[in-house]
This record gives sequence, structure tokens and C-alpha cells, in this order.
Amino acid sequence: MAVSGGELKGKKRKSGESHKESKKSIQVLSLKESSLPPFVTTISGSYPPEETRFQPVHTDEKKTSDISLVGRTERVQFEAKNKPTNNVESNYCLAIADKHGRVKKLVPTRYLNTFERQVLAMREKDEHMKKQRGVVAGTIMEQRANLGLAFGTKKNQKAIMEESANRVKADALGDVKDQLVSNVQKATEALPSQEELNAYQAQDRPTPPVHMDAETVEDAYKLEDIIPKEEMSAIYIKPFLDSAEDKGWSKMLPYRHSVFVNERFSRLLSIEEVDHKRAKLLYYISLLEAFLFSRRAVTDRDTLRRKLADPPEILMDGLFKRFTQTTATGSAQVSMRQVDRIMCYIIVLYLIVDNYSTDILTLANDLNIKVMKANELFKTVGCRIMSYSETQRMALGLNKTEAKNHKRAVLKVPLEFPKPRRGRARN
Repeated sequence: MAVSGGELKGKKRKSGESHKESKKSIQVLSLKESSLPPFVTTISGSYPPEETRFQPVHTDEKKTSDISLVGRTERVQFEAKNKPTNNVESNYCLAIADKHGRVKKLVPTRYLNTFERQVLAMREKDEHMKKQRGVVAGTIMEQRANLGLAFGTKKNQKAIMEESANRVKADALGDVKDQLVSNVQKATEALPSQEELNAYQAQDRPTPPVHMDAETVEDAYKLEDIIPKEEMSAIYIKPFLDSAEDKGWSKMLPYRHSVFVNERFSRLLSIEEVDHKRAKLLYYISLLEAFLFSRRAVTDRDTLRRKLADPPEILMDGLFKRFTQTTATGSAQVSMRQVDRIMCYIIVLYLIVDNYSTDILTLANDLNIKVMKANELFKTVGCRIMSYSETQRMALGLNKTEAKNHKRAVLKVPLEFPKPRRGRARN
């Protein structure tokens, strides 16, 4: 349980009550040497299923500090462990509060600074291949020749065959071929199935949580998986609504240069009954875009907060939780993969706001990326790239020349994701 400063303050209290409580101390519990403390770790990317059970594993039974937490599902193994760093390790505590939010006790915890995932099928494949390499019979030259015949270029295969022709009889070549085929078959037995590869690829995609069995496009990406309910409730849009007439709302946005957000916010505020949910979505898109362009400031939280126009603290926590990772030195950073993750979250929100059909060029310009990169990201979230119909082109006010540069991304169920790239077969 994490307790912020705001939660500790609670509701207003009478002066006498506050004076009495100030005299009370918080009890810090001590743990027996034989017992394990609670563990704390930071998870970036996808989360383990809630039913996953984690067990402590001692890497060295004599050293109680060398410990990790290991949990497994049918396909993936999760491990939280501590990697050595040059920084002084911080001490963490778990706060126990009463029903009024007042902290009563602190329990010492142990922080594990690394959280890793491993697909079990891929690990079994690696172990199988190592075992196979250890038991392959024959001399080094024979093994090299077998590998060359199985996987080498046509030129290398020809050279090996010519060399072998001087040493073996022609009728022995059939046996060599059968042996090679047998070796390849044995080596590929441990390869993961297509279903296992699909599951691994789904977990590896930098998208919000996706529901592949969704029957409607609204259920494919659920809004609460993108913006948790408590964060959605913390978005305060009244100042934007109050400044609708003088357009002062544009100066209050975290990122002011988004054509998508500015056009739709202006259109939204011109309606008598404002859609508050849609207004909150546009604000969060602006917040993500500001975070994307200010990501180098994540090492300084106060500086980052100013660059994001001082959002609620719970939104700051959500950004760090979903889009940053902890380095070996203990500081936060946004990796290139997490940059793609931020963009995918923005894309899905664009689609939700535009009823699951949006302009690709607008997003590319807003995020300052090439159209080719934007197409790739839209396909990553499961979109289909389509041209505008004649009716749509005229509704947007585009001439035929301009329409050639504009494509739209459409999200439909079932979702279509890019297939893994395969090398071109050689003749």
C-alpha cells in the first residue's frame, strides 16, 4: 500500500483533535531474522495476471539478501530480483492505515529493483538447442560441413559438396542427406507452436491491454485499461469550460500544439451541453503528448511537473508507472520502446475520440513522426489503413490531390495485427 502526502492529510480536523493526534507516534514493526519481509518492486509494461502466485527463491541459502520472487503462468515466468547498483539502497516501508486513512504502523520491506519476464517455450527451446549442440557426434570439420549444407549459401554448399566428393563415394551422399534431414527435424522439435508465438507477440506489443475475444470495437480496448477510473476522476475540466468564450482553455493544456486536440476541444466547447468524458479524454491526450516531448525530464519530477502544466499527482504517478523504467542506477528513464508505448496509447485515444476512424497525417504531424512510422503504429494496435471515400473527402473539404496524402486508420473487430516478418526464400 502506497500512501501519499495528500492521503495522510485527510479531512479537516478540529484544532484540539489535531493537537491530540500530533502527540501520537507511528509504530515501526520489527521483523524476526528468520521471517521474510514484504517485497516491493517496480513493474513496467504488462502486468502478471492477478492469480499469479510468487514464491521466494534463495540463490544462496547462506546469504539472506540474495533472494528473488518467482511466479509462473502456463506460458510466462516472472521474476523480481535485486541487481547490484552503485547507489546507496533506499529503505522502504509498508504503511498500515485505519479506515480514516491515518497511518498507524510501518512494516519494513525489501525493494527488488528488477522485474523480468521469460516465455517458457523459448527458454525450453534454448535449453534443448544447447543440449543438442553438446551431443552432436563427429569432428569439428564434419559438424561445420553439416551446418554449411543445411543453412549455408548456395556458393558455400557447392564448395562443401565438391570437397566431399573427393573423399566419399557418390552412393554415400544419400545417407548424408538423410542424416542432415534427421538432424534438422530433431533440432526443430522444441520450437514453440504458432499459438505460443502469438501469445508471446501479444505480450510483446507496446499497446494498451487488448481483448482479442471482444465482439465489439468498444470492448477491444477498454477505457479503464488506458486511463484508470481513479485517474479519470482526478481530471478537473471546469477551468476549461469557464474559459470557453475567450479561448483561454488552450493556454491551460499541457501541450498546446496538437491540431487534433485543439480542433476537437474548440468544437466540443461550442456545444451547449459539453460532453465531459470526451473533454477529459482530450485533456489526457494533451498530457501524454506533453509527456512524450518532455520525457528527458523524468529524472527531475518537479521540472517535469512544470512542463506538464502541473497535473494532479495521481496522474503523474500513473505516467511514471506505465511509461518509465528504473535504470541500474535507480533513476527513471523512458526507453525507445516506451516511446512507442506512449504513442500507441495516444493512437487508441485518438480512435476512441473519433469513433474508431481517424486521420493518419494529423497524428503524424502532432507527434512529429513520418507517415510511414504512423502507419506502422496504427497497424500495431490492430488498425486497417484505408483511403477516404468520395463522400468523406468532400466532407473534409479535401481536393483530390490532398486526399492522396491523407489515409484513415480504422479499428474493426476482429483486430488485425501485423504478421512476423520472414526472410525471402532463396531459389
